[in-house]
Amino acid sequence: MVIKRRQPITEQVISLLRGRIRSREYGDGRLPSESELALEMEVSRATIRTALSRLEAEGLVNRRQGDGTYVNQRIRDVKNHIDENIVLEEWTLPLSVDQVIWSQGADPAVMRRRRPQVIRIAEDAVAQEAELVHPVLLYRRIPVTGFAHDRLTLAGGSALKGEVIGKYLAAADEVIVTIFTIGGALDERMAETMQACLPTALALDAMGTAAVDELGRQARSLFQDIAQAEKMNLSMCFSPGMLGWPLEEGQPQIFGLLDAGRIGVSVAETGHMTPRKTVSAVFGLGSRLSDEAVSPCEFCAVRETCTYRGRHEEFEKISR
Repeated sequence: MVIKRRQPITEQVISLLRGRIRSREYGDGRLPSESELALEMEVSRATIRTALSRLEAEGLVNRRQGDGTYVNQRIRDVKNHIDENIVLEEWTLPLSVDQVIWSQGADPAVMRRRRPQVIRIAEDAVAQEAELVHPVLLYRRIPVTGFAHDRLTLAGGSALKGEVIGKYLAAADEVIVTIFTIGGALDERMAETMQACLPTALALDAMGTAAVDELGRQARSLFQDIAQAEKMNLSMCFSPGMLGWPLEEGQPQIFGLLDAGRIGVSVAETGHMTPRKTVSAVFGLGSRLSDEAVSPCEFCAVRETCTYRGRHEEFEKISR
């Protein structure tokens, strides 16, 4: 093992073993003995013992007196789908008229007072949700094997890189890479409606935005449950196009890690996705990740002029 002098040796050993465990390097579940690990890593047995004790406290391994150290059965069984493309289709997205109005950049209370016809059009759009919105999510959990210079190396040799990745995901043990969409039926209906009735088309577009936002909130809740079950923290959601992760840089990385065709999603050279109401993103998972809340406004390219700036909590209340 190459020792990095600026980082405590024990922390380096823990990080290396953690990566091996999460990438399922120990196929039968049994780790080498303390002596074998010490010899391989050129460190003392005391260092190995301390590292294994930490990993046991994290729930990654079980140490059996006189029998050795084993990867926790729960970790071994989590088909949970480490390094598999998982498709989830059973979603219920309860949308309100207020969410649609908000997605148009307007205040629902003001619209009710001044523009009741806008409310009626939004109600019609919400009534078409069941017909036009078909949510589906694709995700893949991938162990992290290393980090250097804003580049997160993943199991299998792939990588995620960018300023945002380096700043917020350097401590991740895994990443969850995901693409989710509400399907293409809404795009088709909007194309049909655009010439005939522009206000209706705009309301349908806002309904689609509200729907994919709601799907994103439910996806985060799912990933939060996974993190809590494994005593890890979950980072905020990072999507290509954020400040610090340009669209042309991030999209090829995410689409290179997922089989997006399984959910009917494609990406153009420009980075734009089809269907239009589709989101690509990455979350970090890790026991050492900060769980401190970060405002999404910090990463928004239009934060200086955005209608929603500083009002995300208000929108969350409307969405509940």
